[in-house]
Amino acid sequence: MIVNTVHGLYALPEDRFAKRAVVYGLERIAAACSDQELLQNVEDLPVLEHLGIPADRLTVLGNGVDLAYFDGEPSPSAALTRERIRAELGIGPDEVVIGAVGRLVREKGLPELFEALGRVSAERPGVRLVVVGPTDPAKADAITADELRRAEERGSIFAGQRSDMADLYRAFDLYVLASHREGFPRSAMEPQRWACRWWPPTSGDVARSSITAGPACSFPSVTRSVSPGLAAPRRRRQATGRDGRAGRVKARREFDQQRVIDITLATYERALATKRR
Repeated sequence: MIVNTVHGLYALPEDRFAKRAVVYGLERIAAACSDQELLQNVEDLPVLEHLGIPADRLTVLGNGVDLAYFDGEPSPSAALTRERIRAELGIGPDEVVIGAVGRLVREKGLPELFEALGRVSAERPGVRLVVVGPTDPAKADAITADELRRAEERGSIFAGQRSDMADLYRAFDLYVLASHREGFPRSAMEPQRWACRWWPPTSGDVARSSITAGPACSFPSVTRSVSPGLAAPRRRRQATGRDGRAGRVKARREFDQQRVIDITLATYERALATKRR
C-alpha cells in the first residue's frame, strides 16, 4: 500500500508550459503508483482531478500545529513574556512590531518588506520589523550582508533561528507573510493563536483556507496591507483583540495537528480496507 502526500504543486497556471508539463506529469505518475493522495492545499484538488486522478483517491489533509504549545490566550504571564522578549530585542513598549518568519532569501519577500518599512517608518516613527529565521547563503537568492546592514539601519531586527517561537509571537503586533509563493506554512498558522492581524492578499489567505502560491509580492501591496494595522494604540489594541479572538477560534477549528493525524489514520484505514476487499 502506498499513500502519497502532495506538499504543494511546484507549478502555477501562469508558469511556462514546459515547467507545468514536467511537474504535472510527475504528479500524475506518482498518483498512478499510489493508493491514496493526501493534499496539503485545497487549491491543488481541482488541478489533480483535471489530471485524471480519481476523486475517491484524493483527500485534503491540510496542516496543523501543536495548539497546546502555541497557546495564545491572554494572561498575566503572557504580558510578562511579551515585555521580556521586546526588552531582549531592544524594542520600546510603545513601538509597533511587525513580525516575519522565514529563511533570509528573496523568495520570502524580504526586499519588499525592507522597502515598505523604510517608507512606513518615515511617516510613522516607532515601527520595527523583526525577522526570525536563519541565513541561507547556499541559495542563489540569499539576502546579502549589505542588504541586512541597510535594513538594520532602517530599524529591522534579525533574531536568527529561534526555538522559542511561542514567546516571540507574543511580542508581535502584526504578522507578515510576504512570500512570493508558499504551500501551507506552519509559520502562518501559529500566529493565528495571537493577535497578529495581517494576512496579505499576495500570498493567499490563511484566514480563509491555506496559503497558496500566488503572484509575486510587490512593495505597493505590502505597504497597503501594513498601513491599516499601524493605527493609534487604542484603536490597534481594539482591533488586535477582536482579530486575535477570531484567529484563536479559527486555529482551534482548522489548524490542530490532531485533526491532521486523524485524517491521516483514516486515510490509511480506508486504503487498507480497499486492499482487503
